[in-house]
Parts: sequence; C-alpha cells; structure tokens
Amino acid sequence: MDIQAANALKERETQAFLNSHPCPATGKISANGVCDGFTIGMVVPERCGGKMKASNLYWQNKELAKEAELGEKANCGKPTQDEEDALIRTQMRRTLDQSIYNAMPR
Repeated sequence: MDIQAANALKERETQAFLNSHPCPATGKISANGVCDGFTIGMVVPERCGGKMKASNLYWQNKELAKEAELGEKANCGKPTQDEEDALIRTQMRRTLDQSIYNAMPR
C-alpha cells in the first residue's frame, strides 16, 4: 500500500472511530480528535501486527501512552487472544475510571 492510500485509510478509520466513541473527558463526539487528557491508541499496534481499523482504536490516557509505547517496543510478540482480551479490559477500565474522575464535581 502506498503512503497516500495508507493515509486515506488511517483518516477514514480514525473518523469512523471518532463518530462512534465519545471523548471520555467530555462524553461528546470529537469531530477533530481533540480530547483533553486522551489520545487515540491502537489496541494492537501496527508494529505488533495490528490493523488500522476503527475496531482496533481506543481512547488512551496520555499519561499511560508513553508507558504503553515502551512496552510495545520492548515486547511485540503476537499476543494470545486471552492476553488481547485482558489488555482491552484493562484499557477500557482505565478509560472508564478517567471518565468517572472527570465527571466528578469540583
């Protein structure tokens, strides 16, 4: 796949993700991908064999993103289904925890 096609795919899948996954910080759809305290991450990174698909994207806490990046670089063996399921549950729990925290009155 050439760079132009890869960029078009990334844009299309990212937009599909944004349209169906509200920003955890605000609970609102973010048309431009801006979400305070979060970035878009991949459940299974491309460098580890993940596909650029909306179903492989999630809102990742920016503070945890650096930690995840180091882990990806250090160990990119293909995860088992159980490992992948556990990772998804952990990431969802962290996102939910952050959403609850952000929704607390101050």
